[in-house]
Amino acid sequence: MRLGIDGRELSAGVRTGIGRYLAAVVRGAQQQGVDCVVYSDRELPTLEAVQGATVRTIPRRPTVWWDQVSLPRRLAEDKI
Repeated sequence: MRLGIDGRELSAGVRTGIGRYLAAVVRGAQQQGVDCVVYSDRELPTLEAVQGATVRTIPRRPTVWWDQVSLPRRLAEDKI
């Protein structure tokens, strides 16, 4: 199984409760053998949460465009 994750909350300096939760989800999924693909609009720092995951950077756009157009397009390209 492949899991696509909006990882913008994992960006450096943006650590939030949601970011900590996402990190736990990625770690847990990987422990279960799930192939995780983390998407962000900027480079992600080397985090334990994304080690072993595929990280894809999608160019930054206004949030609504990124959420509704850029991310779904990339998910389709990656067959997720």
